[in-house]
Amino acid sequence: MLRRVENITVTHRPSFWTKKGPVELTVGREAYRVGEYTKQEFLDRQESQKSRPVLLARIGERRYWQFRGKFYWDNDRLTGAQVHALIVTREQRQVQQIERAQATIAMGSAPRSSTARRSIPDDVKQYIWARDEGTCRACGSTSELQFDHVIPVSMGGSNNSENLQILCGPCNRSKAAGLTIRR
Repeated sequence: MLRRVENITVTHRPSFWTKKGPVELTVGREAYRVGEYTKQEFLDRQESQKSRPVLLARIGERRYWQFRGKFYWDNDRLTGAQVHALIVTREQRQVQQIERAQATIAMGSAPRSSTARRSIPDDVKQYIWARDEGTCRACGSTSELQFDHVIPVSMGGSNNSENLQILCGPCNRSKAAGLTIRR
């Protein structure tokens, strides 16, 4: 399992004469010498961690990684590509969660009508059908088509044409009550 580490530092102390020196990884109160690099080698590793995870050290069962200025450890012998995939998907999920929360808050501040759910007017249905060319906006299917609210009515969505799209049954069910706009 990949975990984020907060209490970690990496230091390099190059010698004045040889320009090479030890690199120390400090985890909590424990310091570990993890290699010896020239100043340029150390700077190159620091630069490369901005675009891909860099393995810093193996200490016991743990492998310590640095990526985008943050530190992680795993004990599953993950590869750099696996660490990269896990971190990037974790960041994407966090962005989606923030967007959903912001949309929920924004809709919560809008006044909600206390009336019952209204049907979509026929002229709006005709407009949506023409705009979406009678196909699912997600997959292009022409069967089991349904009118879908981009922002669900239960979350404050309206029957305006900007908030409606055509989805096939399977795509609409996979969306559920989410806020995904499919185009």
